[in-house]
Amino acid sequence: MSWETSFVAMSAALGVDAEVALSLLATVSDPEAKKLATLMKSASKAQRAQALALGLGPIAREIAAADLGADA
Repeated sequence: MSWETSFVAMSAALGVDAEVALSLLATVSDPEAKKLATLMKSASKAQRAQALALGLGPIAREIAAADLGADA
């Protein structure tokens, strides 16, 4: 997942409109970020939830896999 897609997903999770999140990026080279923003505008709550889960899933896995030094 590109950082652009991650940015759009996290922005949506924080309540920022997906189109606003896209507009904050100078350029969007990743079509997945655009696709995620489009899906987040869906009238279907289920489709928006699925898009958000698909966008945030990889981020959550990266955080879970990271050694954050909690044992230190």
